[in-house]
Amino acid sequence: TADVDPLYLSIFGRTVSIECADSKTRGLLVTGYGHMSTPPSSGVDLRCAVGFVDAGNGYTVSVAGLGKLHAANVGEFLLLFEKELTIALEGLCPKLFFVHAAALGLGDAAIMLVAPSGSGKSTTAWALLHHGFTYLSDELSPIDLDVLAVHPYPHALCLKADPPPTYSLPATALRTASTLHVAVPDLPGPSADRPYPLCAIFFLTYVPMASAPSIEPIGAGAGAALIVSNLLNGLAHPAAGLDGAIQIARAIPCFNLRTADLTQTCLAVRATVEALQES
Repeated sequence: TADVDPLYLSIFGRTVSIECADSKTRGLLVTGYGHMSTPPSSGVDLRCAVGFVDAGNGYTVSVAGLGKLHAANVGEFLLLFEKELTIALEGLCPKLFFVHAAALGLGDAAIMLVAPSGSGKSTTAWALLHHGFTYLSDELSPIDLDVLAVHPYPHALCLKADPPPTYSLPATALRTASTLHVAVPDLPGPSADRPYPLCAIFFLTYVPMASAPSIEPIGAGAGAALIVSNLLNGLAHPAAGLDGAIQIARAIPCFNLRTADLTQTCLAVRATVEALQES
């Protein structure tokens, strides 16, 4: 209906307004992005429009005044909106270095878990929140290259499958046909409200048959190559992002993380980060 209030978000210092055609769609976005909500503002940097199509015909998404895109169901809608919003934010914040990675804090510093989709980084991030880590993001890690700090992007944590019973999801999790979403207030750990300086990068590989996780340091060259391969806005940066990736990898310790049992993996990551912080 026309009486549904717009949703306003504050992301990376930018104000995003979302015109919602109905309360159902607005509710989905509040679950996903409500932790970043901000009071209504006339100084809007990005405008979006979303809506539910009657008669079970799915959802529409329009970001930054572009043409309407269609999603057949809730899962597709949330993924499509996230993709379109990320692309728009890259354009709004060209100085930030957008890495496809989860970001978590321990103490006053951040770590990144870098891996392609489906490699278990969101599940690992979810488990680490049970071990004293702070939530920044499970999917997008924008780095300020001037200070090598990661900006928080606290949308709902999204998994593709249920984690092991030790780390079961709350009953309030939003379940779609393809994804599971846990709103930020329902996470087991706190969420960051400011950028955290980066202290370590873990390049994650899930090895289900491994008897124990392993963490091995890698050189700056290998680290830079892996960062570039997971960079989302390389064209916004010199040398397609390679210069920034080299800068990060030279300054920040990089590790190959082969995950196995989730609890053992979390303990190994925490021990590694604590050792870095003490050195």
